[in-house]
Amino acid sequence: MNRCIIICGYVQGSIRKAVTIEESDFIICADAGLDLALQENIRPHLHIGDGDSGRADFDGAQIKLPIRKDDTDLMAAVKHAIATGYRDLWIVGGIGGRFDHSVASLQTLAYALSQGASARLIDQNTEILLCRDCTMLPRRNGFTLSVFAYGGPCQGVSLSGTSYPLQNGMLSPDFPLGVSNEIIEETAVVAVKSGTLLIVCSRC
Repeated sequence: MNRCIIICGYVQGSIRKAVTIEESDFIICADAGLDLALQENIRPHLHIGDGDSGRADFDGAQIKLPIRKDDTDLMAAVKHAIATGYRDLWIVGGIGGRFDHSVASLQTLAYALSQGASARLIDQNTEILLCRDCTMLPRRNGFTLSVFAYGGPCQGVSLSGTSYPLQNGMLSPDFPLGVSNEIIEETAVVAVKSGTLLIVCSRC
């Protein structure tokens, strides 16, 4: 299936500057993400949320959630996307606001990965993804690359096309060895043999 874009209730900067929306994309707004989408003339295919923070009226497809629940609105949107068959999820926002919400968003990435989906968090200044094998990252002027061990040690970590390369190294979750690197080639390759890498591209 094609890509699913999920718009969160908190986005730093513009949605359209964070991601180029294609006609083939399926767009879900998580709760107050609807307000932000409509402000940029983006009409979602589905709105999911409990309505505790959104204000916009919407006459399209909606899934109303209870306020008291275990899932965040974002997690509910991710679960729906995966259950519908989407495996490429681009989550716009969800980082940079409340710190606990940002942590919850990272754990939502881990959930998506556990279900066989590829998910990333993205806004104008940051892109975050998890990796358990190998991924290629294009060079973006004005952005740093940081790689961390997520949830436990990472063995066999390799970085190429970067200012600080690494070959078959080890990253630990209690020491930030991989922070503030830089992509110097057209494409960087990040690989890990064992464990989960948290990859963060940040605007300087």
